[in-house]
Amino acid sequence: GGRGIGEVVIVGELERAGIHIADMKKGETVVILSGFPCCVDRNPPSETDGPPGAFAIARSCVALGLNALILTDECNEEVFISGAANVGGWAG
Repeated sequence: GGRGIGEVVIVGELERAGIHIADMKKGETVVILSGFPCCVDRNPPSETDGPPGAFAIARSCVALGLNALILTDECNEEVFISGAANVGGWAG
């Protein structure tokens, strides 16, 4: 909503990513990048939809038999550590 990210959207990229994940072999690793610091007046400056979205993608990958690795920047580390501690036994 109005953050000006339309210029960085690549049409069809989400579909290609989904197809790639579906073609992966069990035990392979998906790397998920998240934590865009868009709320710069807050501490931490985490986006509100990125962390839960990253965990949802990770959970789906784990359900497919893949490993999921979420990477974020240092200023969002606490948000992701807290999230990992509260999403259930699949995140380790």
